[in-house]
Amino acid sequence: MTTFERIKNLADAQKISLKDLALKLGFSENYFYNMKNAKSSPSAEILTKVADYFGVTVDSLLGREDKINDGIKRKKSSGFRS
Repeated sequence: MTTFERIKNLADAQKISLKDLALKLGFSENYFYNMKNAKSSPSAEILTKVADYFGVTVDSLLGREDKINDGIKRKKSSGFRS
C-alpha cells in the first residue's frame, strides 16, 4: 500500500475528501492527487501535518509501523540485524 493509499483510507474513514483535507491543511486542492500521480512527493513537514490531523504517526503513513490488535504499535523489521 502506498502513502497516498494510506492517506486516502484515513480520509475515507473520516468522511473527508482529499480536496477538503488538502485545503484544511493549507495545501493546494490537488496536492494529494498530484502525489498519487507521482508529480510530487510529500515532505516531512507535510507528512507531519497529515499525521497530526489524523492522530497517527508519520511511520504509519509511510507503512513502517503496524498496529497490533490491542493498540500497541510495533515497528516493522527493516531486514537488518545488528
